[in-house]
Amino acid sequence: MDWYELTVEVTQLMTSELVSEVLLGQGSSGVTIQDVKDFEELKEDLGVMKGKVEEQAYGPYPLVKGYFSGDEEEEALIFRIQQALMKVWPDQKEISIQVKRMKDDSWEKEWQKYYQPIRLNHWLKIVPIWKKEDCQEEQRVIYMDPGMAFGTGAHPTTQMAVHLLGIGMKEGDEVMDVGTGSGILAIVAQKLGASRVVAYEYDESILSTTRENLSLNKGTEEITVIANDKLNGVEDQVDVITANILTDILLPLIPQAYTNLKEDGVFILSGIYKDQKEKLVEALQENDFYLPIIMQEGEWFGILAKKGRTHRTKDSL
Repeated sequence: MDWYELTVEVTQLMTSELVSEVLLGQGSSGVTIQDVKDFEELKEDLGVMKGKVEEQAYGPYPLVKGYFSGDEEEEALIFRIQQALMKVWPDQKEISIQVKRMKDDSWEKEWQKYYQPIRLNHWLKIVPIWKKEDCQEEQRVIYMDPGMAFGTGAHPTTQMAVHLLGIGMKEGDEVMDVGTGSGILAIVAQKLGASRVVAYEYDESILSTTRENLSLNKGTEEITVIANDKLNGVEDQVDVITANILTDILLPLIPQAYTNLKEDGVFILSGIYKDQKEKLVEALQENDFYLPIIMQEGEWFGILAKKGRTHRTKDSL
């Protein structure tokens, strides 16, 4: 199948993250952000193995690229995306959008160009499968072929979720990963010594990517992958629940997570944009969670919440 690669120029009034959300909300099967500052300004506390940056490949503004089915008329696609972006930034007089028609293999090559090995912490790094020969540390590596699924490890929301999982999970814990996408958090939980991992994903078209990534990594054979909307109909209780997804999905998930967590269970939330953080904090507290850790990376937040506010300390919300 052919694809449209739609490129949006992100001016000073706009943000790459929100442009990405708009494109995904309009049906993009994946997004990439081409911004030299992502390489230049990443902090060392979460750690990144930086690849070589070709300075001449970057223009004066960041670029967000979305990938849409080639079945739609090009002019109709551009108009639809412009209208969606103008709703977010009504004061933006002009939004520059370029479109290029691509084959499936062209999309894959474009993606691979910007997906480099990433060190998440002192013991774990994520390596794209096409660079496997460059890495020999099997036990400290997660191999990924993300395809169209969100969750390559490059985004700060994924990095914070991994960091909080390392803090909140104990060896032998049972874990649920909601909105698993590429499967990174489920694989990390397994490598941290979880006794059982169940990965849920609403979008069944992504599950083939999830299962493929599990097959690339040793020791993940026992991870269960299930197509499901949030935790609807799930009755099991576990020690840890992770969810690196958007706020409008996190909010209805909060009471479900409380029900599906054991006493003193840990709920790890990421994917929280700065203007949604207070809404998430309030909703968690209203559902009897307390919040020992709130992390921030740029304009994004991650939260480690624990079940039962009666156990909160003077240092937690």
